[in-house]
Amino acid sequence: MPSNLKRTVEEILTLYSLEPTIKDIYVEGPMDKSIIDLFVGVYSIECNVYEIDSSIDFSELMSKDPLLGSNRNKLISFASQLTSATSSQNILCIIDKDFDDFISGGTYNQFLLRSDYSCIEAYVFNEEIIGKILKIGFSNFPLEANQVIEELAKVLPPLFFLRCLREIDADFKPTALLKIDNAFSASRGGIITFDLKDYVERFCHKNAISNRSEYVIKEVRKMLENYQGDVRNSIHGHDFANTFFRYVNSVKNTQQFKDSSFEKTLFIALEMSTLTKYELFDTIYKRFNLESPTSVS
Repeated sequence: MPSNLKRTVEEILTLYSLEPTIKDIYVEGPMDKSIIDLFVGVYSIECNVYEIDSSIDFSELMSKDPLLGSNRNKLISFASQLTSATSSQNILCIIDKDFDDFISGGTYNQFLLRSDYSCIEAYVFNEEIIGKILKIGFSNFPLEANQVIEELAKVLPPLFFLRCLREIDADFKPTALLKIDNAFSASRGGIITFDLKDYVERFCHKNAISNRSEYVIKEVRKMLENYQGDVRNSIHGHDFANTFFRYVNSVKNTQQFKDSSFEKTLFIALEMSTLTKYELFDTIYKRFNLESPTSVS
């Protein structure tokens, strides 16, 4: 499909019903496309990878359903329509899991895959990969990867559950979060100070809902206390990238990376040949290949 050509949903569905051998993967955005492109390239998987908004015209459907404004919702809708249009196993739509572990009613079908964690960036959030990033991008960084992860985890889950509350409670959907710059402070020694109460009060003040601050604090704290799972299921991708960027600059004041490009550098140390240990990538591999995945040198 030429990059400058958008087809309507109806045209794409007709194409797949007539050409069941076409192998296509649709993703939310450019970062997802880059990672999936690299993965299928490493394993020599012959398929096309598209950003949903750059390849399919949803304008007619959006006029009827405003929720299709987000790329994630477009993918969910498209995957649902594929179920009645084709029996092909060669089409996949990939979305971030986001808040699906905490909000019931998610859509599931053979065409729709979710990231193993709450976001694609969470595949980087482990000691091995963070350690490589620090060594590659920030020579002589004074802290170990496990310390960095422990400090970032003071900020990321509270911000995630505040976002989650905005999805659960319709009253908060129009609200805007504060910039990461205003969310926390970090000392030269790498200790993060994050005051949830202060952050929520400023968040509510900014959105002219100061009378709801106590409720928001109570609900976010409740979600934090109730969730005892993997922290990687309670982080938002952009929050992680922005918080990590400001954290390393607070500790080391490096000028090697710019804010706008830092998120891309997170994946420098991610080894594509090891990703089949995760369900998402293992499913992609097996869907387009008959044999089991093996390590690629």
